[in-house]
Amino acid sequence: MFNNIRQEIQIQKTALSLDILASKRMLITQQAAVATGLDDIRKDVDETKATLSNALLEFHAQAQEN
Repeated sequence: MFNNIRQEIQIQKTALSLDILASKRMLITQQAAVATGLDDIRKDVDETKATLSNALLEFHAQAQEN
């Protein structure tokens, strides 16, 4: 009887460990997706900043010509 209880406890511990590992994997996957998304946003912001800087320089150059 005690062996059955011990075995059931071990099975439950193993199942919980597997659930924790699956949750960790899912979290790592989500973190990677967020990091990739942030990198894409950062690149877009950098490109927009460069475009605006160039437009501002052109505006100043045209203003000085007039």
